[in-house]
Amino acid sequence: MSKLSFAFALMAFSFQAWADTASCTIEIEDVNAGSKSKVEHSFAFKSGSEAQRKHFVLPGSKFSCTLAFFDLKSGTMLSCQLDELGHHFVQSDRSAIGEGSAKNNLSFRYKSSFYVLQSYCK
Repeated sequence: MSKLSFAFALMAFSFQAWADTASCTIEIEDVNAGSKSKVEHSFAFKSGSEAQRKHFVLPGSKFSCTLAFFDLKSGTMLSCQLDELGHHFVQSDRSAIGEGSAKNNLSFRYKSSFYVLQSYCK
């Protein structure tokens, strides 16, 4: 194999590996505290598989949240719950990657808490 052929094969493999993953960022704003934080996670595309999930806790709270990543055609969804049974639960709409990049927005208030979450995947 020539050096040029090897270089093209390496580039094709690298592009395929890059194309099979999505890098997602969740920006979290605690409006009352005036603070912002981020959660980042990469998902591998698995055609026909169930949703992959990234679980995280909102800083300074008891809210447990999830970014659900489906497949290329089904997009992403954000949700948060206050207790283990999910009696206090909020959920975003479900984006589609075909819309461009998968984006979700979720804003909610509960008692004295006020959060704004924005997620996007590339």
